[in-house]
Amino acid sequence: MSNKEMSIEERLLNAKKIATYLRVSQESQEYSRQNDIILQYLKNVGEDVETLDFKDKISATKKPFTKRPDLAELLEEAQEKNIDAVVVSDLDRLSRQPKEHDVLRKLFQKLDIPVIIASKNQLYTSDDIIRNIIEAGLSKLETDNMSVRIRSALNEKMKSGRWRGGKVPYGFSLEETAGEKSLEFIDGEIQIVKQIFEWYSTSGTFNSIAKRLNELYGGYTSISQEQKKWTPNKVKYIVTNPIYMGAYVYHRFPNEGGYVFKDRSEWTEATGTNVINNSPISKELWERCWQKYTKLKSSAPKYLNTSFYFKGILKCMCPACNGASFSTKDQRSKGRGSRWYISPCKKKVRADKLDEEFDKYWSWLQEKSDKLFQEEVRILLLEELHSLQATKDNNDIMYSEKMALLKEIKSEVKEITEECKMGIEEFVKHENEVLIALIVTQQQLENQLAQLEQENKKFDFSIKKLEAVLAEPANNTFDKSLLPESFDKLSHADKRSIVLMTVKECKYTIDNEKNGKIEFAFHFPFKNYFEK
Repeated sequence: MSNKEMSIEERLLNAKKIATYLRVSQESQEYSRQNDIILQYLKNVGEDVETLDFKDKISATKKPFTKRPDLAELLEEAQEKNIDAVVVSDLDRLSRQPKEHDVLRKLFQKLDIPVIIASKNQLYTSDDIIRNIIEAGLSKLETDNMSVRIRSALNEKMKSGRWRGGKVPYGFSLEETAGEKSLEFIDGEIQIVKQIFEWYSTSGTFNSIAKRLNELYGGYTSISQEQKKWTPNKVKYIVTNPIYMGAYVYHRFPNEGGYVFKDRSEWTEATGTNVINNSPISKELWERCWQKYTKLKSSAPKYLNTSFYFKGILKCMCPACNGASFSTKDQRSKGRGSRWYISPCKKKVRADKLDEEFDKYWSWLQEKSDKLFQEEVRILLLEELHSLQATKDNNDIMYSEKMALLKEIKSEVKEITEECKMGIEEFVKHENEVLIALIVTQQQLENQLAQLEQENKKFDFSIKKLEAVLAEPANNTFDKSLLPESFDKLSHADKRSIVLMTVKECKYTIDNEKNGKIEFAFHFPFKNYFEK
């Protein structure tokens, strides 16, 4: 009997190693409910069965499954054939995103490892497409509904000018009077805030201010009463926060997170608020600092203006780091005279030595004859054109398939609603799970189709550009004189730009004799041009 023909119980009885996966969203939450469900389900398996427990305390909506350490470890064990089955309490412990469910399901199917949802006694890795779509859609719907409720509650608080929660800004304490919360000055800290704005409004930078504060005060005390050092980002958070001019502003950042501001026209200021009654600085001073920040940000991006040209590109490939990026440390100010890349496993690479390795490739590039350079670039451009066209063709096929599936789902939704003689909104109120799942899946497909349309527009643009370049007369494909003759003589920003343009990844590996080795992987068209 093949594995696919076996029942869930038979597959469990044949398993020698069973992995269990439990997940909660917050540190304060417990695994007790999930643990009870799994233990109850596994009580009939043999005594000689070994169980491996994997537990994550991380949100499935904020972090993809690839960023959950224990799930990543479980998948690694599965790929190495160290487990025979996986048991989880509920479907949403693995993911809340339909797309992730599809990826995980296919992965476990490929490895021929059954994944069992203990609370339903169902096989997660079954080929029941309709049920899989419905269950994944319902999991996403539950998350979306929860998010809508939370956002709605927060927006109501903001509209009424009330504190919506979150981190209390430096210099303030959160006080409550008659059920209303407000920010009150912490005298010593608010004086430091005033100093920060004064320094930044003149000649100070985030870096110089952080250094100066550490020299004067030795750091600051965090909300959790920990002693911490001032950092440029901490100073930036203060300088760019309108709360210090007495404005309680929200919607400053995009929904997907990060610390990149939206355009100020999209910011919303709470009116009639009692959250902050006194401002430590004037609106004029805050606006002066904001104008300086936006001007510096546009003229000298920190991402480019760094002496660590391989920052974010250099990866340590040892088993412990598994491709993790090196951090950077500049010790020249301490008299040691070196800049270092440092891996999570504490391996060190001198920045100047890495620059020398790359300079060899750059010098070799200059030695190539102009004719050969033109010929190679033309060939590579043709290859890239064919590759782009093939990718676009695949996208077109995918678009047609998804459009056909969307048509079927719309037809199914229409049929169900007509049979019950209700509108969709009315039907949802009756909690028909099949209809809700179909509607959620319909929305997912429409989003995917919109994304494919955007991708195809980009492909069309790139294809037209390449075709125009290839239509140029011979020897006009690329102007070799644009390439600087000496990498070493360039500015930091230019060196960083060249590295970002040419190097896709820089790998640090250990050879059989335990010696460190640098391997470069290059972008097109340098990929074939550099590699000898």
